[in-house]
Amino acid sequence: MTTAKSTNEKAYQKRAWLIPLVLGVLIGLMSLLIAGFAGVDMSEFEASTGAIWSAFSDAQPEVAEYIIRLERLAGVGFAGFALIGAAIAWTGYRRGEPWAWYALWLFPIIFGLAAVVFFAAEATGLGLYYGGAAVIAMVGLLLPYRRFFPKQ
Repeated sequence: MTTAKSTNEKAYQKRAWLIPLVLGVLIGLMSLLIAGFAGVDMSEFEASTGAIWSAFSDAQPEVAEYIIRLERLAGVGFAGFALIGAAIAWTGYRRGEPWAWYALWLFPIIFGLAAVVFFAAEATGLGLYYGGAAVIAMVGLLLPYRRFFPKQ
């Protein structure tokens, strides 16, 4: 006989794949939008250096353009990473394949490292964003643990 508790556990274990899927899609799309369409926000540059971006870009246009290209490249790379993670969530993780559970640990690791970098640069808003994403990713991995590794 199945108890209500085991039914609830099975339901959240079965649907936990939605957490990394949604997280990957949202972060991937936001990264693409920021990198390609919305432009690069240089408030982090100003907060980190104390320099005004417009004055810097006027004085050093080649360097400023290079920094913008690097920011956009980082956004595209991060979007690719996040969307590949979403694809893993949609396929192997949803089916309960252990390799996908291990692979998706890159989400909290990379998001956590990004948070550390942003906190170190005193970009608290972005640090909280990526730190929150790391915590959400860990929840999405720990909730269905028994689905991937049942007790013997």
